[in-house]
Amino acid sequence: MLLQRNSSHRGYTPPYAEKLDESSEFQGDLKESFYIGAVRDVDMPNDPNQWPPKERFPSWKDTMKLYHEAALAAGKRILSLIALSLDLEAEFFQKIGAVDCSSEVIRLLHYPGYIIVFPLCHLKESEVLF
Repeated sequence: MLLQRNSSHRGYTPPYAEKLDESSEFQGDLKESFYIGAVRDVDMPNDPNQWPPKERFPSWKDTMKLYHEAALAAGKRILSLIALSLDLEAEFFQKIGAVDCSSEVIRLLHYPGYIIVFPLCHLKESEVLF
């Protein structure tokens, strides 16, 4: 894929390319992922994010920008709730700059599904769920 994850850790990572548990007997993690870093309002020529061509995915970039904004807003709201639970001002974390860094990353994950087939001959008719 042309959008293979780059040195800024943005883009596509195919199945088995990452291995969270090094002691695992499997060759890698089954998931595939797509990493998108901080998204700015203006198109920057040196944007490390990798975007699919508009011809193939016309609304991808705009959709990811909206999703990024919503996720960041939710995170800020959660931080406000944590601050309140600690008897601090709701904006405590914003005031100290805890949300000012641009290291946030959206990591879209896909795990392929499995179909597990159980032999029905061992089940009673009342135990069949479908």
